[in-house]
Amino acid sequence: MIVYPAIDIYGGRVVRMTRGDFSTVEEVAPSPLEAAKRLVNEGAEWLHIVDIDGARTGEPANLDAIRQIANRFTVKIQAGGGIRDFDTAEQFAEAGASRIIVGTAAIEDPELIARRPRAHSSCCGAFCQKNIARPPVPAEHQRRTVASPRHASDEHAGRQIDAPSARTC
Repeated sequence: MIVYPAIDIYGGRVVRMTRGDFSTVEEVAPSPLEAAKRLVNEGAEWLHIVDIDGARTGEPANLDAIRQIANRFTVKIQAGGGIRDFDTAEQFAEAGASRIIVGTAAIEDPELIARRPRAHSSCCGAFCQKNIARPPVPAEHQRRTVASPRHASDEHAGRQIDAPSARTC
């Protein structure tokens, strides 16, 4: 089993909040780099980094923090927050994310998911590590029911999406 410890970045600070309620934001580490250092020293193989500002506004605001972590440590990074188009996904990849997390955009624009595998040779549900061949998802698994993601509106709950180019990890 792989554990993905999360670093949520909001306003450049590492925070936690309850159920996405911004009135409950609480700082939990001195900096994203310090949080990453602690988690890597504790044995993390992967970090799950969320740009909360990006998730809220649709514009990434913490790519520099992701870049600093990627440049300082050998830990693998999966990251997201505000990825609503291919160019933004590329910015996250260029910052050092091996896997890209897509929430609402995956539901609203399933083609966003399909474009990534054609541009890079693999993906994991949405986007993931470049240049690793993966077998295609069996046809019976290419249609998924979306179970109301945290940042998606209720109108998407239970909606089925096609993932014609998706591959497994």
